[in-house]
Amino acid sequence: MAAKPLLEPGEADPVTIDNEAGRSVFFLTCDHAGRAIPRRLDGLGLPEHETRRHIAWDIGVEIPGNRNLTELARAARIDAIFRPYHDTIATALDRRATAGRESVLVALHSFTPVFKGVARPWHAAVLYNRDARLARSLFDLLQGEDGLVVGDNEPYRVTDLTDYTVPVHGERRGLPYVEIEIRQDQIREPAGQAAWAQRLARLLPAAYAKFLRR
Repeated sequence: MAAKPLLEPGEADPVTIDNEAGRSVFFLTCDHAGRAIPRRLDGLGLPEHETRRHIAWDIGVEIPGNRNLTELARAARIDAIFRPYHDTIATALDRRATAGRESVLVALHSFTPVFKGVARPWHAAVLYNRDARLARSLFDLLQGEDGLVVGDNEPYRVTDLTDYTVPVHGERRGLPYVEIEIRQDQIREPAGQAAWAQRLARLLPAAYAKFLRR
């Protein structure tokens, strides 16, 4: 039996791509950029206020639970959301490669200030899997910023089992990459988002230049 289409007519696309013609080498992804839930899922049984938390999206960089799903329900979510998102990334990276353009994958995420009652001290973190070179370069530069506590593969780690974007779109293609986690209280408001955007716009090129010299 085929899975019933998850998204109804008129619902938002599961993926958007912005500024594809931009000239930067940096290709930014955000796996958990929104908190929209398909109407067919009836809000996943969550009250509205719960969908504003990290269980629904990465606040500040612009998921719902998947527990006890039938195979049909799982297939519907893969077909409607997961596959279009990653196909879009793959196609965009293919186009850049065909055009002879460099690509540096930057996967953006955010994390909660407190987890299971324990405060997290890091303002931001760099994550990596097999290739730590760009992450280490960016880590060194972030460490030099006044007042920042920076995590090195914490509070999360990237592995083939816990991540998809970095292993598949970064490492399989042999691209330089880094996954960046920013604590949500740093980017909850527009001023903090702008500050971090400016910081990364300044530090990512410097980190990549340092990476190229290694």
